Amino acid sequence: MKVMFKLEKIIAVIILSLALFPIQLKAVDFTWTEGHYDLPLPDYTSINILNTYNDVTVSMYGGVYKFSMYNDSELTTYGGGMTYLNLYDNATASFFGFGPLYELYIDPASTAQVKLYATFTKFEPYGLDGEGTLYVRWLSNNYSFQFGLVGEGAYDHVQIVPEPATLVLLALGSLTILRRRK
Repeated sequence: MKVMFKLEKIIAVIILSLALFPIQLKAVDFTWTEGHYDLPLPDYTSINILNTYNDVTVSMYGGVYKFSMYNDSELTTYGGGMTYLNLYDNATASFFGFGPLYELYIDPASTAQVKLYATFTKFEPYGLDGEGTLYVRWLSNNYSFQFGLVGEGAYDHVQIVPEPATLVLLALGSLTILRRRK
């Protein structure tokens, strides 16, 4: 009887400690080859390494430590952050706003594209041709942002997409200049 009472006490202490100190989910690794995914995933606090292949599309609101994209995979970010993003083959990444990003690697042999919905502020080159630090300001929230571009010719794969109002003003200005020349 005493043994049973001690066992019940031990089980009660374990259950109580789990309730007071929940188990933290560890970072996990994923490889996706098809489908669409929204990040963060339910039940995962973070993703350590994520690899996407083929026609995988990812909408990101949460973070990943290291994200590598291959083939025709696509990423659209609205927030969150990641430390490293690597683009290969024909991968496309569109940034509408974002948290921290330390390094963006673009394979020099790829046709990968990065679209930044932001205003360009400056590019400070270093290392190989096209490598450097890129400074932008997001259109979505007007925050300044910077990250390193790595890979020979990486800067050539980046496209700054201005807001629609800027495009309209540019078109109107061009029309005005053309009319004055006539």
